[in-house]
Amino acid sequence: MKVSVIIPAYNEEAIIEQNMKELEAQCEKMLEDFEIVVVSDGSTDSTQNIVRDKLASKKIIDAGYPDNRGKGGALKAGVFAASGDIVVTTDCDLAYGCDVIWQAVDIMKKDKCDVLIGSRSIADDGFAGYPFIRKLMSKVYFKMLSLYAGLSVSDSQCGFKCYSANAAKTLFGELKTASFAFDLEILLRAKAHGCTLREMPVTIKNHGVSKINIIKDSIKMLADVARIKKLCASDKMKQ
Repeated sequence: MKVSVIIPAYNEEAIIEQNMKELEAQCEKMLEDFEIVVVSDGSTDSTQNIVRDKLASKKIIDAGYPDNRGKGGALKAGVFAASGDIVVTTDCDLAYGCDVIWQAVDIMKKDKCDVLIGSRSIADDGFAGYPFIRKLMSKVYFKMLSLYAGLSVSDSQCGFKCYSANAAKTLFGELKTASFAFDLEILLRAKAHGCTLREMPVTIKNHGVSKINIIKDSIKMLADVARIKKLCASDKMKQ
């Protein structure tokens, strides 16, 4: 069974070469068959050059492009460049480490679920290293989003998720949200399709620089949720 690991990257020249080589080495040890699909999302630094000139190989696929589409757009491109039976999405900083990938693959094989969602909220030490106020605000934020969106998941915005190939191509094929709110659209569409969803505990191993403004982005996210709910409802009516 082949596993595709999708890595979205925007201006990650400082870490991408080392992290992708580490990820490849770990995958070689733990997976029978795999590929790493790196998507440089219109990076303005040397990220794309590093992927193309130093990393691209039979195991590391360059799926980058020159225009900036947002994280949702990058993952969509990665999913459609992937050829694996199981599709894993995680971030370039390998925030949750590498072990979580094989753990997720094992769960997917045993449970045969469509979507497996990493959750910091259900892990005992999921927010290890977070300042107390950020930990508290994050948990409230995730709970608020799930309630407002009508989703029974504890950490919709976790950067680590796993999909069956069919589910990934169906859900990302319908995706219309390119911003950070794309996770919510994916999960709402998964719910609408009757996909089986599971959660697994994950813990932050590597703390990168956060690009999220918790107040500003929370307000924008709530507006995005309202738009996405209407969008999904409209699409459902057309089917």
